[in-house]
Amino acid sequence: MHIFSATNVFFLDPIVIRYVSNPYLQALIGFTLTLVVRIGLTFLYIIYVNRSNPLVYLKLTTNLRQGLLWGLVGSSLLIAGLCFRHFIQSTPLNFNLGFGSWLNMVVFVGLFEEIPFRGLVFQKLHEYMGF
Repeated sequence: MHIFSATNVFFLDPIVIRYVSNPYLQALIGFTLTLVVRIGLTFLYIIYVNRSNPLVYLKLTTNLRQGLLWGLVGSSLLIAGLCFRHFIQSTPLNFNLGFGSWLNMVVFVGLFEEIPFRGLVFQKLHEYMGF
């Protein structure tokens, strides 16, 4: 996966930037490449090496309601904190991020980082070491 990240930064991103002028489309292409490679390779590894269902192996089907509830609570706390800073402390909000930054760093970071790294790596550590 780190090889893909390096390949993406040094080879694919410059090609996309050269041939695609729309920054929104650039961000979507980068997102799609990352999704296919990181999540796709993780799922293929689980299917063909572990001979398991990726959703079950990564425990993506358990506690779905509880996970969504905690996500809603966390998001509500973030919004409440931003409102407090803006309205009570009179601190201006600075959302000066580009579309690609919002898409990759804010919206999809959990998908790209949690599934391959925490999901797969921690499951493997649990199989070998037990916690």
